[in-house]
Amino acid sequence: MKVLSKLKGLREIKKFDNRWEILLNRLLFPRTGIVTYRRGNIEVIVDHLGGDATGARMCLISDMYSRYTRDMIIPEKIKVLDIGANGGGFPLRLHLDGHTLEKLTCVEMNPNTFARLQLNLYRNLALTPCLINGAIYSAKTSLKLTLGRGSTGDSIAAKEKTEKGRQRTEREIQTLTFDDIYQTGFKNSLVDICKMDVEGAEYDVFSHPGHESLKKCRYLLIEIHHRKGFNKDQVINKIKALEFKNITKNQSENPEVYCFENMLLRDTSLVKRVNPGTA
Repeated sequence: MKVLSKLKGLREIKKFDNRWEILLNRLLFPRTGIVTYRRGNIEVIVDHLGGDATGARMCLISDMYSRYTRDMIIPEKIKVLDIGANGGGFPLRLHLDGHTLEKLTCVEMNPNTFARLQLNLYRNLALTPCLINGAIYSAKTSLKLTLGRGSTGDSIAAKEKTEKGRQRTEREIQTLTFDDIYQTGFKNSLVDICKMDVEGAEYDVFSHPGHESLKKCRYLLIEIHHRKGFNKDQVINKIKALEFKNITKNQSENPEVYCFENMLLRDTSLVKRVNPGTA
């Protein structure tokens, strides 16, 4: 599995403009954590030693989300909410695909990942985003979590893990409900695309009140993860109850990614934005 993972990583690196620089770095300096990736007019940093190499990098080269966004009926200038933003790969991919971001709110839990998110977005986007260093949860409170340098697997739902060779620190993390986040970033305006990837915490979010503002979102892109003791239908049915239609496509490559359209906000007068993407 480790060999297959490395081969997959090499195939992904080949899709970036500075592929040879990255390959030499990984071969000659494998203990270097922070690495810069360039694609088109986008330049991002990831931390290989932190475990977030498949975060922003994957968003920029795969069609896990763009296979949906390219077919969405949305305004020319869009408002985006990204919960579980990691290094900012999702809004940066939207920018790379030619979408104009009018307003952007991102939520990221790990302070180390949050720092990379700030750098990546301010470096590549013209607008000033609303950035929240916190975690989505069933209530507004705070939790003590033991976190490392910033991994794509960080979650309030995960049990504490011991990572050999990786320093981990106890952090006090502010938690917010979906409604809290929506009001902070958008007040009462519509959100065109909401993307949520919170590594299993989606079950906590949708099993309690506090997510009713999702009705103000045209589309929801959500990763629904396997979590012991829970069933994906618990989340899917809660979303459908808010008048969303499941428009998820074949999930053979990304079985956890779901897409929902808010049928109450469907506006056929908008121009359907179709672009070829870059993946």
